[in-house]
Amino acid sequence: MSVAWQYALRCHRPLLVAAGIYCVAVLAEAVYAGAQMADFATLLRYLILSFSAAAVFVVGMYAGACAAFLLTAPKEQALHRLDSAARKDVAGERFAWACLGFVIVATGNFFLLSKSLIATINPFPRMRWDIDFAAWDKVLHFGMYPHQYIIPVINRFNLGLFLDRAYYGWLVVMTLVAWFCLFADTRIHRRLRFLWVYFLSWALLGTLAATVFSSAGPVFFAAFFKVAGNPYEFITVNMKGLHNNTALFADTARRLLLRWHNNTTLFDPNTISAMPSMHIAMCWLFVLYAREFGKIQFVAALAFCAMIFMGAVYFGFHYAIDGYVSIAAVSLLWWCMGKYLDRHYPRQLELGAGT
Repeated sequence: MSVAWQYALRCHRPLLVAAGIYCVAVLAEAVYAGAQMADFATLLRYLILSFSAAAVFVVGMYAGACAAFLLTAPKEQALHRLDSAARKDVAGERFAWACLGFVIVATGNFFLLSKSLIATINPFPRMRWDIDFAAWDKVLHFGMYPHQYIIPVINRFNLGLFLDRAYYGWLVVMTLVAWFCLFADTRIHRRLRFLWVYFLSWALLGTLAATVFSSAGPVFFAAFFKVAGNPYEFITVNMKGLHNNTALFADTARRLLLRWHNNTTLFDPNTISAMPSMHIAMCWLFVLYAREFGKIQFVAALAFCAMIFMGAVYFGFHYAIDGYVSIAAVSLLWWCMGKYLDRHYPRQLELGAGT
């Protein structure tokens, strides 16, 4: 093993151990919830599909780089130089850090299994957190629910469709930011800080907190809680009205999530969960990460985060308080990991300088 790989493993070891413990804990949770071999087979197929898609992306990038090299290099030296470059790259620090970072990011797939288990381990109606969150939302927003402020403004400017596409473009943005960290960020402190907070957000917020504070969200409120008057009926009516004019991802997702919740399959790739909002948690992580690069990146990330926050409330997938908790928790994790990493890595240390 090269010196570069040894150094990368040493830097990532605590994170790899934490990620391994998290994966084992989620699998143990699944066994406790009564998962059968068929459920684990479904999870395995999903993981293989996820890893395969990522592998195709990486191989495609590498193949493109190789093709460009072969086309531009002198013909008599091209293959020999390509082989030497490939060997050097695989043994190099950037490749090692990208591979180990990818393992950390990939553990986020286990979040989807843990999310599927919430309705079995800690059902929404039994906990009744939704009723409390709805009441707190109203108190925090001066006697009105947040969607009562946001929906009229969005509709007045005909931004519903734009917000719908942006809300579901979140996955693309998250993937691009993660890949930028893995393949382009050369600052050791900054990229480790991002990976730590990324992982801890999915483990502590998306799994632990989501299970403890099991909640469905405003758009599903009437499906689980039979109370006098549904305070969120306006959201559903508004969404259906928009959907009748132009197909909305949000309305399709609402119906799909409810159907998945009511089926007998233990593991579905995505299920209902409101508190805390991982959409907003990840967006706020992007804001904190972007601030390390400059004002333009910071403002762009902040604008995107605000847009996703409005979309979460507008479509009723989250209470506003879900977003506030996510922002506070991710800020705390970012600060704590900054202090922890300051003890081990200078903030200006670049890849290649630590070996």
